[in-house]
Amino acid sequence: FHVDASTFAPGKIFAMYNDYEEITNAQGAIIGNTLHNKPYMSLDLATPDAKWQVLNATVNTDVGFFGAGFEISDADFSVIYSGKLCLQKSIDLGSSFLPALSSSATTCPDSDDQHADLRGFQIYTPNTGGVNDVILIGTDGGVSKSTDGGISWANLNGSTLILTQFYDITNSSARPGIIAGGAQDNHTYLRQTNGQWSLYAYGDGGHTIMDANTPTTIYGRGNANLFKSVNDNISSLTTVY
Repeated sequence: FHVDASTFAPGKIFAMYNDYEEITNAQGAIIGNTLHNKPYMSLDLATPDAKWQVLNATVNTDVGFFGAGFEISDADFSVIYSGKLCLQKSIDLGSSFLPALSSSATTCPDSDDQHADLRGFQIYTPNTGGVNDVILIGTDGGVSKSTDGGISWANLNGSTLILTQFYDITNSSARPGIIAGGAQDNHTYLRQTNGQWSLYAYGDGGHTIMDANTPTTIYGRGNANLFKSVNDNISSLTTVY
């Protein structure tokens, strides 16, 4: 359940919540849930005995559901941002939400500039219509900024924001200084003897291991797959399971 307000619409509050039913097994244990709807509503506090007004009865499933909440522009309360997998935007009072890229975007991006899995965001400088909104977002890939309402993004991590979370690393006494590691939501990387890290395999990195007999052969987990490479060459990467 998320609540927000906008100085552009004084006296009103807005809410978005998930209306779902828990699914239990014969023993009464919760094994899942069914999402019935996800309404976006407003309440006029200046009106006596006011009731919640439904602005959108079934909001996009990627908006607000276990996500980073939502925020209404203080320059234009018809502009709303929310999201879970990526930042979504509405310019029609919440009647519809689309990925904050362009009016024609229908799918979430996943790049270094706007990484997947939204954790938090802020409308830093709002503007009427939302076209030139300055937005900051925090994702599993770090911090990004948009100055055009979400159409384009710039990665702000630079070289000083240390945020890579390794699930596992591997090395070998036969190859001192060489390290491979799988990072949460940020691929698998290889560290050379000069201290430089390079991309080794794409996807959600996990456990990695060097072959004890042939340490130039490395195995690792990427998402649900097990990969193998030889001679530290990403072009030789093969999926073995």
